[in-house]
Amino acid sequence: MERISVERGAALLLERVKPLARWEKISPAQAPGRVLWESVTAKLDTPPFDRSPLDGYALRSVDAVGAEPEKPARLVLGEAVGPGTAVPVSTGSPIPAGADCVVKVEDTRRDGDAVLVCIAPAHWENYVFRGEDMPVGRTIFPVGTRMDWTHVAALAAQGVTALAAAARPKVGVLPTGGELVPAGAPLPSSGIYDANGPMLCARLQALGMEPVAFPPVGDDAELLAGRVRAALAKCDFLLTTGGVSVGAEDAMPRAAELLGAEVLFHGLAVRPGSPAMAFLAEGKPVLALSGNPFASLAVFEAVGRPALEKLAGMEGALPGRMTLPLAEGLPASQVRRFIRAVRTPEGRVCPAAGGHSSGMVWSLAGCDCLIDRSPGPALEPGSPVPLLIL
Repeated sequence: MERISVERGAALLLERVKPLARWEKISPAQAPGRVLWESVTAKLDTPPFDRSPLDGYALRSVDAVGAEPEKPARLVLGEAVGPGTAVPVSTGSPIPAGADCVVKVEDTRRDGDAVLVCIAPAHWENYVFRGEDMPVGRTIFPVGTRMDWTHVAALAAQGVTALAAAARPKVGVLPTGGELVPAGAPLPSSGIYDANGPMLCARLQALGMEPVAFPPVGDDAELLAGRVRAALAKCDFLLTTGGVSVGAEDAMPRAAELLGAEVLFHGLAVRPGSPAMAFLAEGKPVLALSGNPFASLAVFEAVGRPALEKLAGMEGALPGRMTLPLAEGLPASQVRRFIRAVRTPEGRVCPAAGGHSSGMVWSLAGCDCLIDRSPGPALEPGSPVPLLIL
């Protein structure tokens, strides 16, 4: 089995994936995690009038030239701004005509029917112009924007009730292995509960995809080929776990043959997850991952996630990368490895507590990144290491 680099595997899969040609109307509340199919353009000026950003007094700056606490400018309070007059305003309220600034209330003192202005305001100080935030006609968010909660306020300020978003890719998750049992079913002495299916479905949900869970299937190649074909009829992209190596009971390579699949790669130069395989069947991509939970997640993040984000219309939205120093050392490694890890408040990265076997699941809990460990000698604390951000 020829093993290629993770980057080459990701590129081979990525180049065979095209964004979905489907869209749907959603509400702003549903926007986080979605990708815009059509741009959003301002239909009204925001704010819709010149407004005050704070509580205070609207006035003409010329009427307070040279004002200071020991020598304040005395202005009469009125309902309109004119020479020698000021009008009380509150945060967000319209600025009355004639005013060219607002003085915050903390910089004033009341004196009967007048206000003492204790500073000399600048022209247009504390003055928010109509349309300053979003003028009519401005493209607020272009096509392809990946929305999150930070976009919602702008949509609400424009009175948007519906927007066009790219359809969420339907991503099938098909665990394989005769030993797997779904949660809630009786557990035989030789069985284990399926962790891969729920884990990947949860991750897909977090990434804005629509997971389609399929029950585990055994290690028979013909049965597996049939289940893969049936699953592909219900989804846009299929993830499988297990049965992908070269052992006697590893049925996925044979199932791919029975499907007449075009194999893109089989084997990656990384641990865990090296047996991973990608192929096209029924005109759709399949990423066959290792049966060990952490191995399946690591390769999914590095290879599968970029392809899925392209499918969802997130062109160029590759997983985040950064480099941080190690909080503790790492032993020497003969091969490239992904290591589950946590970023510390001090700006370092620490390997997760607990065992690091690819089949262990507890030590993944709480991780926010993977250390991308190149082959080489032991690394001392403080050594910079590249990270794949989860």
